[in-house]
Amino acid sequence: MIHLGLILHFRYLILVPLFIIEGPALTFIAAILCAQGYFESSDIIIVAVICNIIGDYLHYLFGRYGGIAIIEKWGKYIHVTPAQIALLERHFEKHGGKTLILGKLSVALGSVPLMAAGVAKYSQWKFLLTNLVVEIPKTFAIFEFGFYLGAVYNKFNLYSAIYGIIFAAVFITISIFIARKSKSQLEDMNQRN
Repeated sequence: MIHLGLILHFRYLILVPLFIIEGPALTFIAAILCAQGYFESSDIIIVAVICNIIGDYLHYLFGRYGGIAIIEKWGKYIHVTPAQIALLERHFEKHGGKTLILGKLSVALGSVPLMAAGVAKYSQWKFLLTNLVVEIPKTFAIFEFGFYLGAVYNKFNLYSAIYGIIFAAVFITISIFIARKSKSQLEDMNQRN
C-alpha cells in the first residue's frame, strides 16, 4: 500500500505522466484539489499545459509514424483507403489549423484529429503552435471551472457545519422548552389530582 505522505511528497511527479495520458480531466480534478490547498494553482496550470501538449504531440507522432502502417494493414477492415488518406492530406493542407482547433475544443473527438494530422503529415511546427494557442485558454477555462467547484465545496462544508451547529442549538433549545413545558403541565396535572 502506498503511504499518503509519499504521494503528497511526490505529487507533481505522479501527476506528470497522468497529465500526458489524460490532461483535461486531470486538470479539472487538480483544480478542485488546488481549491482544497493540496497544490499550487500556478504549478498545476504550467504542468497541465506542458503535459497536455506533450500528450497531443505523442498522438500526432503516432499518426505520423505508425498510422499509415496500421491503415495499410487494417484499413480495409474499417473502410479506410489510400484515396481517403490523400483526401485527408489535402484537407489538412487547406484547413489543418481549423480542424485542430475544433478537435482540441471538442470532447467527443478526442485524439482523432491529432492522429489524423500526423497521418496527413501536417507540419509539426504548425501543429505545435496551433496546439499551444488553443491549449493555454482551454486549460485556464477547465482549471477555473474546477477551482470554482472546489471553492464551492469548501464553502458548502463551512456552511453545512455552521448550519449544523445552528440546527443543533435550535433543536436543543426547542427540546428543552418542550421538556420544561411538559414537566410544568405534568406538575399542574398532579396538583389538580
